[in-house]
Amino acid sequence: MGLRDRITDAIGGVIGGGIGMVSESLEKANKAGARGDEPSSRGLGSMAMTAGDGRAALPPDAPTDDPKALLYDPFALIDQLGYRDRPSGLTYQTLREMARRVPTYTGILQTRINQVSSFGQRQKDPRDPGFGVVLRDNKATPKKQDKIRMRELEDMILQTGVSWAPGRDDFRTFLRKLVRDSISLDQGCFEIVRNRKGLPAEFYALDAATMRLADVPPGADSQQDPNQVKYVQVYDEVIISEFASHELCFGVRNPRTDIRVNGYGFSELEMLINVITASLWSFEYNKRQFSQGSLVNGVMNMKGSVSDSKLDAFRRQWKMMISGVSNAHRVPFTNVDELQWIDFQKNNRDMEYSSWMDWLIKITCAVMQFDPAEINFTYGNSGQSQGSMFSSPVDQKLKASKDRGLRPLLKDIAAWLNVHVIWPLDPYLEFAFLGIDAKSADQAIELAKKESEFKKTVDELRAEDDLPPLPDGAGEVILNPVWLQAKQAADAMAQQEEMGGEPGEEGGDDQQGDVLGMPGSSLGGEDDEGESSGGEDEDFSSLFPEKSLGPSTLRKGGRRAKIRVYDIEL
Repeated sequence: MGLRDRITDAIGGVIGGGIGMVSESLEKANKAGARGDEPSSRGLGSMAMTAGDGRAALPPDAPTDDPKALLYDPFALIDQLGYRDRPSGLTYQTLREMARRVPTYTGILQTRINQVSSFGQRQKDPRDPGFGVVLRDNKATPKKQDKIRMRELEDMILQTGVSWAPGRDDFRTFLRKLVRDSISLDQGCFEIVRNRKGLPAEFYALDAATMRLADVPPGADSQQDPNQVKYVQVYDEVIISEFASHELCFGVRNPRTDIRVNGYGFSELEMLINVITASLWSFEYNKRQFSQGSLVNGVMNMKGSVSDSKLDAFRRQWKMMISGVSNAHRVPFTNVDELQWIDFQKNNRDMEYSSWMDWLIKITCAVMQFDPAEINFTYGNSGQSQGSMFSSPVDQKLKASKDRGLRPLLKDIAAWLNVHVIWPLDPYLEFAFLGIDAKSADQAIELAKKESEFKKTVDELRAEDDLPPLPDGAGEVILNPVWLQAKQAADAMAQQEEMGGEPGEEGGDDQQGDVLGMPGSSLGGEDDEGESSGGEDEDFSSLFPEKSLGPSTLRKGGRRAKIRVYDIEL
């Protein structure tokens, strides 16, 4: 065999061995996947997450095909400008003007803004509204490093940036701006400014009326091209800024699948367009009655022959005395036989108008998921189920209103902040609004009293307020008489069993101590000085056989005494 043959064999052996090692590794990996072993990596991108019971692993790769269905209107003319506009007869400015001019909607909007802004502070007490950064796994216990990281992220949220800047909005102001645009336009937009490492460093609330969805292909994937333009800012129908998906949050609370809406939301003002229009007309009609009302209340008729000069003098006198505001409700005069008043308003139109306005308010509050009692419109309980007899109906309505309207709004805002700010910095933590069901101090005390009777011990309740347990185990009790009696009976029975007695024997601890030689006993017990209390020559241990009970001891008077039991035959 020549040198060439030996080199060829050596290379072939190396290649064959390498192929064998790769084959063996692949075989082991397949067996591990069949057994359901957990992968070493926690992410889907680095390794497919295998499932137990022999199920197939989740695919880690991105799809290679684009969606087949239409997601947007392909014939939208506005796409030629580089963005997809919002196809609606109501412009952004019209929606904002509607929210400003309708008093009912303005009251609802302002109340919601105030409610959300009350959560714009770090929660200091579990019963107070606020926000916090917590572990995504609610069953895990945060470690010291986790708590430090949570504190840093909370500081960033409070400052809307990694450092404090005088000209930047704080988190409370940020929430007020975001909520107003989200409720009025169903677009909550804020820009995320990143540092040199590509991580979020600051975020700013933007004018949602100027933000549009960019005209991108339906199958465009931002993961393959992170710098793909997804949103644009438009001023006077001209694009002035472009944003990628990681640079801007375009929050929509009411998404739709309609391809003709081009991915835009459906604000509550658009849902209430007919109700808002009726409210505006009703409000304007009632207002005009005081400024330029033409519907008269009646006619003053002067019967008989009255000269024009006397009629004009009477008209001037009447006008100076009882003329309406801004010449409203001016009284007509006629000249016929005798003076009489003809009333034109003997009907129930005022009651009909009041019921109509109440119905418009109720419909507006229903769509807004808002209880009228929050804006001081209290109505009856017709058609509503009765709540607990011990709770106030108004309190129940307010709580239900917060559950229907406030809670979903807070969850949407928290989700936007998590996706764009928190998770890029730490995927194992999340932002959350806390204290939504906050109670007053009196309500918290009353709840603690009730829980201490059946659910929690005194020490557990003290631990919730970061208080130490009571000394000598005094707080390891439930404040319930039935439980205390059962506990005392069980302890007494266990104590009797330790002493060798039977349950139901007469005599308590003191009587047994007197008989069994405890301090103060008349049967050979020893006092504090070690002298016999029953006499110097009385030694019962020599008269009666002793039965050993083992190492059992009985506590009395703060001391422990050994128990000796004698068989005494009388």
